[in-house]
Amino acid sequence: MPNFPANFARRCLKISLELPINIRPNTIKSFSTIPPNEVLNVTKNTREFKRMLFSMTLMHAVINHREKFGSFGWTQPYYFSPNDLQISIKMLAEICQKTIPGQNFPLKLMRYLVSDLNYGGKLTNQEDQIILRTQVKAFINMRVFEDATIANRSKLNRAYSMLDEFIPG
Repeated sequence: MPNFPANFARRCLKISLELPINIRPNTIKSFSTIPPNEVLNVTKNTREFKRMLFSMTLMHAVINHREKFGSFGWTQPYYFSPNDLQISIKMLAEICQKTIPGQNFPLKLMRYLVSDLNYGGKLTNQEDQIILRTQVKAFINMRVFEDATIANRSKLNRAYSMLDEFIPG
């Protein structure tokens, strides 16, 4: 816009929306974007759902945080929006509702949906796809469902209590 008056732009209030600097604020911000009805509609496998929800939200924060490291994080900049997380949560909710309680959770399916279809659909570089699959594998696995050991129980209890603040039930 070449005809836009520069004096007017100098006097205006400028607002920008940036991602939080650290992973914790980014995780908290991600929790605040989760629609409560998505969580309340899950009536089967609620324990698995909540634990995987926490892990996926943390994964979303880590993936976004990698951008801070420039070419060491991703080979080129990608924008992973809160919608990517929300779509992943909807897929998780659907899988939890359709999985029979006590049956093994379909981790391979969940990893494929998240890493190849949802987040991976934005990636154009093969190396970035490998990095993303590795990140997803680190956050979507059977260890998410295991109970805490004595050594890390207090950290996990704090993390799950943070989750309970944002998600009722």
